[in-house]
Amino acid sequence: MIASVPSALKFHGITVAELKKAGVTPQEFAYILSNFTAGGIFHRTEGERNVRPFDLSSYRGVIIQSEDTRRIWPILKKCIAPSPYRDRIEATIRKIEEMEKKDGKKQKQK
Repeated sequence: MIASVPSALKFHGITVAELKKAGVTPQEFAYILSNFTAGGIFHRTEGERNVRPFDLSSYRGVIIQSEDTRRIWPILKKCIAPSPYRDRIEATIRKIEEMEKKDGKKQKQK
């Protein structure tokens, strides 16, 4: 529904202008939201309480590594209830950012 009625995002405290600023169309946002929502359902049905970062080679880890995904995350997380799943996504983002910071320092030293 969000893809066809982007103004409905207002119920989540999200504006179409925010999406545009993040470089994401309402249709792309609808896709990533449904993807992360399905991931949350899987996480809960598996009884997963793990909050460690996702393995970066896993399906979820690969999606989170995308700069586009991480750029939209502050907006996307408004639609994901606080949970171990959301904590795990945020832990994965922190891990990736720490790795990028280290890699950047190594490249500058060369």
